[in-house]
Amino acid sequence: LWQNTLPEKLVNNRVKVTLSGNVYDRTRVLPNNGGYYRSSDNAILWDKNTTDNLNEMVPGAEGRISFAVGSVSGVKSLKNPYIDIHVSMSGDRSGADQSTVSSTQDITVKFSSQIGIYARSYRAVGPISNTGPIPPRAEKESTYAIAWGITNTTNDVKDAIVTATLPAYVTWKGEYYPQNESVSYDPDTRKITWNAGSVSSGVGFAFAPRTVTFKVGVTPSVTNVGNILEILSATSVSATDTFTSKKLISGASPANTRFSDPSFKTGDDTVVK
Repeated sequence: LWQNTLPEKLVNNRVKVTLSGNVYDRTRVLPNNGGYYRSSDNAILWDKNTTDNLNEMVPGAEGRISFAVGSVSGVKSLKNPYIDIHVSMSGDRSGADQSTVSSTQDITVKFSSQIGIYARSYRAVGPISNTGPIPPRAEKESTYAIAWGITNTTNDVKDAIVTATLPAYVTWKGEYYPQNESVSYDPDTRKITWNAGSVSSGVGFAFAPRTVTFKVGVTPSVTNVGNILEILSATSVSATDTFTSKKLISGASPANTRFSDPSFKTGDDTVVK
C-alpha cells in the first residue's frame, strides 16, 4: 500500500520487492498488477511501464499492488523457517526540487512449528506390565498401558503440557515411565497431566517421538458387554513456539480397549460376560 503525502506530484514511481529466506521457493513467485519477477536477483519490479497508476501520483493519491510467494516443500526438515521481504519504493518530485524520494519496509514471515500428540493403549508392549482378562470381562479389572507421544516439526517449543481425563470406570494406578518425566493425576477432576516442558524441533521426524507411558485399570459394568470401551478421553497438547512465540495446540482421539499390540486379534477389545 502506498500514499503520496507530499504537496506535489510524484512521477516515475518504482516499487521493488526483494525476497530471501530459508524456505523461499524461487519458482513460486506470482506478481500481480503487472509486476515482473526477476529471478536473477530475487526481485519483483513494478514501474510506470507495467502499472498505470505508478506513472504519476498526485498529492494524497493512494494505491496498492500485491504478489504471492510459496514456501519450498519439506519445511518440516528445516529449523526456524522464514521468508524475508524487503520493500522499497521511490519516485521523482515534479516541482522545483526534482530530487528522488524513497521509502522502505522490511517484513519477516515466520513459519510456526506443528506440534502433534498421539495416545495408544497397550497390553504386553512397552515398559509396563499388565494383568487381567483379555477380552475385558464385566466386573473384572484389566489393566492397560497408555502411551502418549509428542511430535514436533521445525521449531523448538517450550511449556508443553499434555492432558486427558479418565472415565468413571477407569482407575489411575500411579505407575508411569520414564519416572523422570513430570506426570500427575488429580483424583477430583480425574485429569492426567504431563508437563513435558521443552520439546526440540524434529522430534517424531528426524528423531524419535517424546513419549511417556502410564498404567490404568479398567473395570467394565455388565451394561458394557458387547462394547469397546474408551479408556482415556481425547488428549490435548499445548506449547509455545520459541521462534514465532505462537501458542500451539493439537489433540489425539480417545484411547480405548482396542490396544495396539501386534498380538491383538478381533474381539480382544470387546467386553464379555
